[in-house]
Amino acid sequence: MMIKMKKGYFLESMHSFMQSCYSLFQIDLSNFCLSNVTDMSESFADCKNLVLIDLKGINTSNVINFNKLFFRCEKLTNVFLGDFSTKNANILDSMFYYSKELTEINLGKFETPNLFSMKEMFTGCEKITSLDVSSFKISNIQSLEGVFKGCSSLKKIKGIQTWDTRKVKSMEYLFYECSSL
Repeated sequence: MMIKMKKGYFLESMHSFMQSCYSLFQIDLSNFCLSNVTDMSESFADCKNLVLIDLKGINTSNVINFNKLFFRCEKLTNVFLGDFSTKNANILDSMFYYSKELTEINLGKFETPNLFSMKEMFTGCEKITSLDVSSFKISNIQSLEGVFKGCSSLKKIKGIQTWDTRKVKSMEYLFYECSSL
């Protein structure tokens, strides 16, 4: 099933929006007005057959919670984020958790001045070979538990050396099973 939304839809919350839509394989939300949305947690969680999602051009500037956004989207290969805004986000926990088929995620425009949690953000992204996290500001984070856990093909993390980890209390499993680093 492929879904393309018509213009003019205004949402306030997308919590569990399409969670567990097992027959969904492609979605285009480019016409959605998300300017009032603050919660996108679990929006596409467990969409096990989702391969492609287009989020280009959507306004996510007020979203605070992206927890488990693409959680266990096991066949997801492409995520088009475009100008996806994370400037007000404080939770990115398990955002791409076990999206095993993802080969590339463009995070270049991720601004995270308010971020305080990103536990297991990329856990299980087995096919990712490189990530650019240079735009991430993590000075308020206390835990980096399992952020890259199970990213067995990951060879390069650009920008990680600039992270301010002074407040971090736990880095448990941060690079666990990252056999290519």
